[in-house]
Amino acid sequence: MLINRSPLAKTLNLRLRLRFFSQSAAAVIQEDPLAPLSYDGFTRPDPKYAETILAIPRTSSGTKISKLERKVGRVPSIVFEQEDGQHGGNKLLISVQTNQIRKLVNHLGRSFFLSRLFDLDVRPEFGSGDVIEKVRVLPRLLHLHSGTDAPLNVTFLRAPSHALLKVNVPLVFRGEDVSPGLRKGSYLNTIKRTVKFICPADIIPPYIDVDLSELDVGQKIVMGDLKVHPALKLVQSKDEPVSAAMVVTSFQAIFLLSLLTFGVLSYSFPLFTRGKWIVDSTSGRPVKLACTSWASHLQPMLAEGLDKQPLRNIVAKVVQQHFSCVRLTWATYMFTRFNQSTVTQTLDSLNLTQVKEGIARNNPALLKMTVVQAYEEVVDELGRQGLMVVLDNHVSNPKWCCGYNDGNGFFGDTDFSPQEWEQGLVSIAHRFKSKNQVVAMSLRNELRGQRQNQPDWYKYISQGAKMVHQANPNVLVFVSGLSYGTDLSFLKNKTLGFNLDNKLVYESHWYSWTINSQGWEGQPLNKACAQTTQTVIDRSGFVTDGDNPIPLFLGEFGIDQRGTNNAHNRFINCFIAYAAQNDFSWSLWALQGSYYLRERKLQLEEVFGVLNANWDTIRNPKFIKRLQVLQRFGQDPSSNLPTSYVMLHPDSGSCVRFSPQSNGIYADSSCDPTPIRWIHDQDGAPLRLMNTNLCLKVVDDGLAPKVSTDCSSQQSLWYSVSESKLQLAAKDANGQYLCLELDKTSSNSSQILTKNCICINDDSSCLDDPQSQWFTLAPKKHTLI
Repeated sequence: MLINRSPLAKTLNLRLRLRFFSQSAAAVIQEDPLAPLSYDGFTRPDPKYAETILAIPRTSSGTKISKLERKVGRVPSIVFEQEDGQHGGNKLLISVQTNQIRKLVNHLGRSFFLSRLFDLDVRPEFGSGDVIEKVRVLPRLLHLHSGTDAPLNVTFLRAPSHALLKVNVPLVFRGEDVSPGLRKGSYLNTIKRTVKFICPADIIPPYIDVDLSELDVGQKIVMGDLKVHPALKLVQSKDEPVSAAMVVTSFQAIFLLSLLTFGVLSYSFPLFTRGKWIVDSTSGRPVKLACTSWASHLQPMLAEGLDKQPLRNIVAKVVQQHFSCVRLTWATYMFTRFNQSTVTQTLDSLNLTQVKEGIARNNPALLKMTVVQAYEEVVDELGRQGLMVVLDNHVSNPKWCCGYNDGNGFFGDTDFSPQEWEQGLVSIAHRFKSKNQVVAMSLRNELRGQRQNQPDWYKYISQGAKMVHQANPNVLVFVSGLSYGTDLSFLKNKTLGFNLDNKLVYESHWYSWTINSQGWEGQPLNKACAQTTQTVIDRSGFVTDGDNPIPLFLGEFGIDQRGTNNAHNRFINCFIAYAAQNDFSWSLWALQGSYYLRERKLQLEEVFGVLNANWDTIRNPKFIKRLQVLQRFGQDPSSNLPTSYVMLHPDSGSCVRFSPQSNGIYADSSCDPTPIRWIHDQDGAPLRLMNTNLCLKVVDDGLAPKVSTDCSSQQSLWYSVSESKLQLAAKDANGQYLCLELDKTSSNSSQILTKNCICINDDSSCLDDPQSQWFTLAPKKHTLI
């Protein structure tokens, strides 16, 4: 249910992903000669996973035999005809291939593996073409190693046609982006991740869709609301709740609830890549990594800020600001040299007495942990509150990054042994393999320095990527280029030659100072934005195009959030426009508002930080709100629907909406409810409201444009008229271009006018600021923001 929100409460999206090392999914009830059953209108099993499992017979069982089987890459398994193997049922001892079961479980997820039918081919030996028996089966039990996730045992049930099977069917939640209740500041309390049904074997659904699109305050979804085939019989009470939208009023209530509630993250893990997109493993839906970076790589080797606030409160603030993940940095030596050092020992060695006292007040349990255990505790808390995690290898020697010749820049530097780097990668990959919230590992932050060269990059990046993938095939592997992570252009001539089973993602960094050598103030802003954006495309953005596109993660960007740096303020609008147009995943530098110790300075403030120096409030709420246009999701690569656009104003973070009362448009700073979609087939085409015959039309200079049925006159044909492609203009009755402009007469104005275009010609002396006229059309295909 929904409870009225306290004025102090923010939106908290608490979702826990539960992990089961042994799970029972099905039981044979009986065989019932039912009439032929139809799938019409209901989900069919995904043919992508209609895979045949190969098996060989086993003649004996026991602990010793099972260990021998696992040692040679086989999983000891059993096929039962009845639930308990008695009453005349056959019990067949078999062995299946470890790699095949691991691959299926990784691709499907445990719950989905345990609700899918497979053909089982029993052969004399693997590789033989002879088939002893071919039988359809349903996995009933799956036991995984608690440390490595290796499959230890699988129990199957025979599933002849029309057998009735008791199955825990997974739930897939959809429509969160348009749910009225969630949009009003509630969070999803997902009580069930599977629901038990008695199913005819021929109609076992691979999953059940739970539609949240109409879930509002005061409502919940119960078992009886689920839309399933009429032949399925619900085992639990139909009034038992599946999910509800809820609001909390205090941190105490939030975290008590998280301990008592079963829930799930929105996505099914692990994640994969599909072309230029990162997608989840079940539905293939695209996943937006909207991250903030949290430093844990400096000398204390501890996530910053834990002396200021309890860990759970810091993570809650990340959730409140609608980030979906955290890029958590680490230093190689944390795991290769200092892995046995406790937090107390490390702080004492640095004489950080006040930091130690602060941690004793806010997070006392951490003091007795090793630095590695404390790092893991942070990862666990992020997972408990429903955040995904990217583990970023920032440096080798714990210190501030990144000097050009600081000894941490490139393979072979004083503090950058390739062998020790690889050791650290493998260690952390193994350690976090069982944590589903860890969705990616970034191999190295900002390679740089006098030693950087392409041959060593190919050599060591290839080795490191393959080692991580072998140690933990679940995680995405992020790979950045040279020159502080800005240059991957050499991949145009020679690719890495692998995609790690659809796990490879490239990474690039972009700040105001990293690319634009002429700066953001000494030349026309349209020119600066256009040239810088093209440089980014040429150096890294190109990887998402072509015949073999790979996703690009914008792993670092950021500004001085005090708002006083004019170059930063100009850069960020250009960045937001480019990132929105391409729907990239990204990470904002940084979460931390201060550092325990940075470059010999105690409690140094981080002006790029989301949080203030005390870690108790948001430093610049207006800036964080502007990022909402990047946090929300745009495109669905699997959709066959035509591309539509959301019109965004980067400088305000607003979406352009239609007002039926005025027959005009305005800037909606919240982008809620679901923003208006526009159709713009090409430059010089009408801007048409989706699913209508209405188009946007210029009236006159200084007046608001109108929405009318005139879609053919020159006043309704819209062009990108500046070098930045961020000024949208149509001609008035006199043939003069007028650009859309957010009214600047009031800081709170949402009115959009058309005015003479600012600096659209190639005039190097025109230094007026056109950002009030910057609008971009961000493509949105099927999936709503």
